[in-house]
Amino acid sequence: MFLSYTLLPRQLKDCALFLAGFPRGSTVDIDVVISSWIAEDLVASRSSGAANVDELINQHLLEPVQTAADGKAESVRVSSLVHDMLAKISYDKGFYTAASRPVSRLDKTRLNRLSLVSENAGFIADNNLISHHTRAMILCSCRGVPSLSTCKFLRLLLVHRCIDFSNANLKSIVQLVYLKALILNTRR
Repeated sequence: MFLSYTLLPRQLKDCALFLAGFPRGSTVDIDVVISSWIAEDLVASRSSGAANVDELINQHLLEPVQTAADGKAESVRVSSLVHDMLAKISYDKGFYTAASRPVSRLDKTRLNRLSLVSENAGFIADNNLISHHTRAMILCSCRGVPSLSTCKFLRLLLVHRCIDFSNANLKSIVQLVYLKALILNTRR
């Protein structure tokens, strides 16, 4: 598994590391993955994103969950073991920082990409975790959304099943001038 990762070209490595921002074991729609990669300039187009998904599946770093009639994956999952490996590499390289519980101290200089994930929908997304140079944020099953007014350079915001997503959050989103992708799924 580690060998499969190390033999990937750099662009594919970055795409794989990006997947560490999603919750472990979660099923993610291919369109969400590719839109996120495009917003982060990891791929240039949907077709190159689809090719990268296929290659990551071939390297056993992604598992197809649902497939279309033509055999192409419609949704994927990163196995728990692969996710743990990618999360460790991602954190060590400063690519993604993930927090799954309240954290009192994080090195804000490393918060270019931030993933706040709650396994029991009890984690309150805290404004103290946000850095002004955060460029990508994935919020999954959190209670509330932190103030985005300080995230001047945010390019990607993915909100998945967060409780208490309100109009105040929408007002702060409007002020994000560099935002390339806003992906909302507030269903429970």
